[in-house]
Amino acid sequence: MAHRNMERTAPALSLADLRAEIDRIDAAMHDLLMERGEIIDRLIKVKHTAETGSAFRPAREADMMRRLVERHHGILPVFAIARPHPDALVTDVEMWSIKVSGWGPRPAQALAAMTEAIAVPDGAFDGAALLVSVPSGQPLAEVIGALVKAGASVRSQALVGSHARRYTVGADGTVSH
Repeated sequence: MAHRNMERTAPALSLADLRAEIDRIDAAMHDLLMERGEIIDRLIKVKHTAETGSAFRPAREADMMRRLVERHHGILPVFAIARPHPDALVTDVEMWSIKVSGWGPRPAQALAAMTEAIAVPDGAFDGAALLVSVPSGQPLAEVIGALVKAGASVRSQALVGSHARRYTVGADGTVSH
């Protein structure tokens, strides 16, 4: 690969030179992103729709990111977030807003044993507002059941979005999900 050969043959550059190279690459990437945006604008016109985000297809974007991860060398954490849209959902991980009362150490431990969550205290009924990641294959009912078994009462639940699995590329180039 060209960039690996450059590492062996390029003369030592100063910090200022390296920063200038990064700035040059950033400008080139920005130009390409703007060009991509212009193509998306044309795509929207071809599809004859003005709905905001209608040209965005999270499943397609997630597939594109997977292809990038597979060919990438170096550090590249990747995720895609999608709004609930019937023909465009990427549901590797669903994000649920769950409001509970009776929040405390036991429900927090039960939830932590199952999935990732963010809890914001809610003064009403010793409650909490939760943002919970529910991976594909794990029923929401199991998460709710664990909370109830641990002493919490679920007041409401709502799907707020979803995203593709997170991909991590190790220093050796291996991809994990």
